[in-house]
Amino acid sequence: MATRKLFQTASTTCRTLCKAPALRHSRSPFPRSLTSSAIHINRRTFASTLPTHASHADNLSTTDPLIQKAQEWFDKGTEKWNEEDYQGALDAYEKSIWSRPTADAHYNVANCYLALGNYEKAIKSWQESLALSPSRSDAHINIANVTALKLRDLPTAITHYEAALSIDPTDGEARYNFGVVLDSMGRLEEAIEQYEKAVQSGVEVAEKNLRNAKAKLKEREVGGGKA
Repeated sequence: MATRKLFQTASTTCRTLCKAPALRHSRSPFPRSLTSSAIHINRRTFASTLPTHASHADNLSTTDPLIQKAQEWFDKGTEKWNEEDYQGALDAYEKSIWSRPTADAHYNVANCYLALGNYEKAIKSWQESLALSPSRSDAHINIANVTALKLRDLPTAITHYEAALSIDPTDGEARYNFGVVLDSMGRLEEAIEQYEKAVQSGVEVAEKNLRNAKAKLKEREVGGGKA
């Protein structure tokens, strides 16, 4: 019971941190002649602020009619997203995928599902993005945050935080959120390690969590191992 209460308290802090930066929507993944610049979405959510990664479609010919059609639907999806028409954006991004699947289109589909409150489908779409671009840590972070905060599937969240940090060990926000999950599970030594690295990366909110985790660990040690 105490652990559950701890996680509810910690997850509120985690949600505030994750929502602070604006969501970076994936840029168009198609050839440079058709590519628009990265779009910063004002709507706040769980998404990482790491730079987006180009997909496998970058090297494809611009004369391919399927790529041109996919680009048109991708741009339409971005237009609908900017209008906060998330269902319209979802429909357009899915049509882009039907024309030519790309990691960024799947990533944006996931963002749409997240905005619409369908967490399971959001996670599935981030996984499909990772299947095409395994090195993008932002998809791992989004899966971890949503599985921890919304689905309370902490083991899965841990797996994806670890994967994200193996790709980008310098991501302080990911380390902070990872620490919150470990803290809520009573894994205080590991949580302290993540909080310390988050503080070193400039995540100021981690300082309070670090002090609290150290105090709880000391109390546990004094009490002979009792939580």
